[in-house]
Amino acid sequence: MPRMEMDISQNQPCGFLPVDKPEGPTSHDVVARVRKAFGIRQVGHTGTLDPFASGLLILCIGRATRLSEYILHQDKTYIFELALGLISDTGDPTGRITDFSDGRQADDVSEREILETLIAFTGEIEQTPPLFSALKVGGKKLYELARAGSHIIPAPRRVIIHSLRLVRFSPPGLLLEARVGAGTYIRSLGRDIGQRLNTGAYVRMLRRTAIGHLGVEGALPPDTLELHPATALLHLLSIPDALPSWRRVVLAGASEERLKNGAAVSWEEGPVPENEGPFLVMNPSGDVICVAVLKKSLIQPIKVLK
Repeated sequence: MPRMEMDISQNQPCGFLPVDKPEGPTSHDVVARVRKAFGIRQVGHTGTLDPFASGLLILCIGRATRLSEYILHQDKTYIFELALGLISDTGDPTGRITDFSDGRQADDVSEREILETLIAFTGEIEQTPPLFSALKVGGKKLYELARAGSHIIPAPRRVIIHSLRLVRFSPPGLLLEARVGAGTYIRSLGRDIGQRLNTGAYVRMLRRTAIGHLGVEGALPPDTLELHPATALLHLLSIPDALPSWRRVVLAGASEERLKNGAAVSWEEGPVPENEGPFLVMNPSGDVICVAVLKKSLIQPIKVLK
């Protein structure tokens, strides 16, 4: 069972809660339910899921909200189904769906062509975000501009597709699994695959199955939050459990107090490592004091939690 941390100053829970979001509610809806169930306002998420999508949504509770970016930037795994031969102006079932009349029929596509296409979309690729997305252009979200009739095309960007696997091809349905880097839009990936196959496509089902090392298997259904909030708290992951690959440095006494105040302290853990990324500094009781980085031979706090 994960060790649950408490924010002593507020007597409130602190950590990350994996939730299995169903289709329908927005990510903010789930956040609101957690706030109500736990009686705490300081709740956020680490990467939104569209209302039509389901799967793993990791919520940050209490002061763990300060560390949301470290979960947000981890790789994500999805299973998704494309409808070949059709296109959607949003790239998903919520949009205006029309036939891709200029292309060919989904029945004309061979499995070999699909496999070759998946190889072409594996690795670092250039991707244009969907028009209906929360990405901001000139201070406004793209979906707001799109709904207002604007035809602004967002600039393409480089994203990483670590793996792209064919699960099942049953025309016109194409079921795929992808592990992708941060910033990748599955709706754009589906659209681009359909264009390359010359059939058109939109994502009609999307489920996130993992974020980093955390899978959806043990995630809570949202109903548990209202019905059994105490049970839900038992599933709260501590900060170290959510970031298991990070180095942990234990400090106490004067060094602990200096770090709590945002001051740097000397590195005394042996030879100074090279290219050391962010790491956790903890006290002997196992509470996280801060996230820190090394600057020469100094431990410099960048996110103070205690």
